[in-house]
Amino acid sequence: YIILSEFTPQTGNQLLEHVQKLMKQGIVGLIIDERNNSGGAVDGALQSANIFLEEGKTLVTIQGKKGTMRDQRYISTGNAEVPANLPIVILTNTGSASSAEIFAAAMKDNGRATLIGTKTFGKGIVQDVFRFGSGFAQVTTAHYYTPNGENIHKLGIEPDILVEDVQLSDEEIPAFEQLMTDKVISSYVQENPEPSEENIRRFAKLYAERGIDEEVLTLLVRNEYLSKMPYDKRPIADATFDKQLNRAVQFIRTGQ
Repeated sequence: YIILSEFTPQTGNQLLEHVQKLMKQGIVGLIIDERNNSGGAVDGALQSANIFLEEGKTLVTIQGKKGTMRDQRYISTGNAEVPANLPIVILTNTGSASSAEIFAAAMKDNGRATLIGTKTFGKGIVQDVFRFGSGFAQVTTAHYYTPNGENIHKLGIEPDILVEDVQLSDEEIPAFEQLMTDKVISSYVQENPEPSEENIRRFAKLYAERGIDEEVLTLLVRNEYLSKMPYDKRPIADATFDKQLNRAVQFIRTGQ
C-alpha cells in the first residue's frame, strides 16, 4: 500500500524505490492511493507511470491552442519494473486531480491498473502564468488527453469499480452540529482512550439514534482517536473502516 499525496519531480524515483522494496517482500498486489492528490509536477506522474508500463505505451497527449506549438505525445520508455501479472489498484476520489489524473488514466487506459473509488476531479488543462500590468494573468494554453483520446476536463475519470465516499447527508447536518456542540465524540474518547475496533463500533451503535448513519459515526470517532495519537504513531492506512481500501484488497485477492 502506497500513498501518493502529490507529484514532485522526485516522485518517480521515490515510488520506484518503495515498489522495489515491496517486491522483495513478495507482495501479491499493490494498492496506490491517490485520493485527495491534487496533482503537482507532470514529470513526476509520467515517471511514475513509466515504472509499470512497457516501452511504447502512450501516457498522455497534450494538444495546445493553435499557434502555441504545444502539441506533444508522451510515451513510456524502457522495460516495466514490475511484472505484468502483479495486480494494481489505484484509489481515486473527487480530490484526485490534474497530474494525479494523468497517472490514473495512463495506468487505466493501458490496462495496467483497476481504478476503485469515485470519479476524479476533472482538471485536464495546461495553464501558464505570466506578468500582466502590476499583477499576473493565468491563461489556458493546452488540454490533456488520456491514452484513449479522452478530454477529461470538467468530466473526470470514472472508476472501474464505484465505491462511494462515506459522507453526511443534508438531513444529518443538524444532528452532526448538535453532536459537536455537545462534545460527544471527544468526551467518549476521553472516557474510552483505547482506539480499539470494539470501542469505535460501540460508539457508532450508541449514538445512531441521534439520526446519523453508523458508518459516518464510525469515521468521526476514528478520526478523533487518530487526532490524539502522535503523528508518527498513526497507522498508514485504515484496513478496518476504509471501505474503498477494503474493496481494493478484495479485488486483489479475488480478481473481482
